[in-house]
Amino acid sequence: MIKRVNLFVFVLFIALGSIKGQNLTSSPYSYFGIGDIEQINNGQTQGLGGTGIGIVNKYHLNLKNPASYASFDTLSFKFEFGAKSKFTTLKTNTATEKIDDFGLSFLAMGFPITKKWHTSIALLPMSSVGYKIKDAYEHDEIGNVEHIYTGEGGLNQLMLGNSFKINNNFAIGLNASYTFGKLTYYKALLFSDLSASANSIYESKLNVKGFTYQLGMQYNMKVLEKYNVAMGFTFDNQSNLSIEKHIVAGSTFNTYTDFLLSSTIYDTIFSENTKGDLIIPTKIGMGFSVTDNNHFIAAIDYEIQQWEDSEILGINSGLANYSRLSGGLEYTPIRNHPKFFRRLNYRIGGNYSNSYLTINNTQLSSYGVNFGIGVPVRRTKTSFNINFEYGQRGTTENNLIKENYAIISLTLSLSDIWFYKRKYD
Repeated sequence: MIKRVNLFVFVLFIALGSIKGQNLTSSPYSYFGIGDIEQINNGQTQGLGGTGIGIVNKYHLNLKNPASYASFDTLSFKFEFGAKSKFTTLKTNTATEKIDDFGLSFLAMGFPITKKWHTSIALLPMSSVGYKIKDAYEHDEIGNVEHIYTGEGGLNQLMLGNSFKINNNFAIGLNASYTFGKLTYYKALLFSDLSASANSIYESKLNVKGFTYQLGMQYNMKVLEKYNVAMGFTFDNQSNLSIEKHIVAGSTFNTYTDFLLSSTIYDTIFSENTKGDLIIPTKIGMGFSVTDNNHFIAAIDYEIQQWEDSEILGINSGLANYSRLSGGLEYTPIRNHPKFFRRLNYRIGGNYSNSYLTINNTQLSSYGVNFGIGVPVRRTKTSFNINFEYGQRGTTENNLIKENYAIISLTLSLSDIWFYKRKYD
């Protein structure tokens, strides 16, 4: 047991170090709010369109609802992690650009404390910022002029979850997450044809930290001796995170490739430090699922979040309320069947959401279609999961950008016996 925990802690520290350098998005829309909000999924829920609030499953560590931790075996040790690649095509009415991103999806561990008390530890990305916008033109008197806008960083969560099984049908759970991260935004005005002229830089850094909490409940029951029906509910409270904003503006002789460091500013024109709160609004989720003796799963989720109430340093963020509808199906012919294709988990799903962004009087919406395959290791509860999602966000109307994206994600779900003592004759 100690060796397993030590291994997880070691991997966790490596992940904490690497997560600072990863880039999960290159979208211009990540400039707004706290960036692109990341969906929390494991190998199963990703293939089901991100659906999982009402799913009760002993084979996976379901991060969509903290009450679900009570469903995995009391002797099981769960270790799961995943990574994803995202391929995006940005389109306007006049231009097209293709970009690729790669990063860690999640890292999680779950284990029982007692027969009715299970816990989990996870490292999750909460939001991502990553964009570069260049506006170049030629001035009659000074030559080439470039306006460059760049953003990077994101928020992450180190989560401790606990689930309590009240009886065979009902469980409750709580996730407590330490949220931390840095969001950095740069603006530059460059005069490439004037070697003796200084370029201008504006740099804004937001350091965020604090705690967020999520409550969860699940109720499941047998119907007609063949089906299991489950309902789930999640509630994320309004969170007041601590935020510190540092702004510096000045001049530099460096080129664009070198200017992205405040130390390059030789003549500081303006500098300011501000402290306050980042208000993350309340979020509510509901889910429903039907299973047929572990052969078939049908599930649907609906989530809403009141981003109109969010604030950054006492100023309303100007964001819209968020909603998301998702659903999915999973079919497993026969678990642990000796024939490879008969023991696979076949998944399909989809989702539609209204994002928290309203730009040019248009609230951005998105949709995605998901396909996934779970590859279980025979006679174990360990599995590999491959998922593919194709979707679209935004529109080219009203001078906006349409994003067509494809995501390939790989996850590994390891399951081992924890407290079992082997006996020998």
